[in-house]
Amino acid sequence: RAQAQVVDIAQELTGFSARLASSVATFKVVSGGEDDLTVADIEPSVLRKYLHQAFQKEIKAGILSESEFESLVAALFRNLDTGKSSKITLREFLTACTSHEIVEPRNLVDFFDKDRRRGVLETVFTTAELRQCIHGPVAKKAGKVQPEEP
Repeated sequence: RAQAQVVDIAQELTGFSARLASSVATFKVVSGGEDDLTVADIEPSVLRKYLHQAFQKEIKAGILSESEFESLVAALFRNLDTGKSSKITLREFLTACTSHEIVEPRNLVDFFDKDRRRGVLETVFTTAELRQCIHGPVAKKAGKVQPEEP
């Protein structure tokens, strides 16, 4: 699949950003954050409650016993709680939600860093529209592309 995939940096960054924002919103609901600035951590009991809803069909059908479900919750919690704080933080949650992404949060930050030197492939595959988002409008002067004066 990766060999045949068309590279579209703008699409990858946009999709990643949307999924990241969606993950933050989900975390806030699950953790019970009180407002836009408050971020609580996810307790084991909260993870259990949401996973019980997710696996309700399998539990009712007898495919997943309660003891198997409890083992599943414990294992998932241990894997999510990478800081071993007995709570899942926003960063831990986002890391799990974006674990199979092509783009990582640091890539997004680096991409919009105006002072960072660009590699050859990044320069080639970055569209003019994205360059303008990063560096602002450009004008052609004497055959060279230079930033426009404000």
